[in-house]
Amino acid sequence: MAKTITVKLVLNRAIRKTYADKTYWEYVIFESPFDPGTYGAHIIIGHSKEWHEDSHVEVYFPKHSTVSEEFVVNDNKYQLKLVN
Repeated sequence: MAKTITVKLVLNRAIRKTYADKTYWEYVIFESPFDPGTYGAHIIIGHSKEWHEDSHVEVYFPKHSTVSEEFVVNDNKYQLKLVN
């Protein structure tokens, strides 16, 4: 089962959440240039001291849906849930 990450629907702006152990995730949500009915999200999950190990993922989902498709980072499954 995928872990759900709740994110705010803010377009074209990088948002970062950093934890005490210096790990973080960052995302940017944008309107897909290829499909006007779709949002895309570029997600980075990593550690602030070891940038070479950051994982970058892009996911897409319809604007009428609040949950993205599942994606995998470091063998862990995630999905994004949009909130206003």
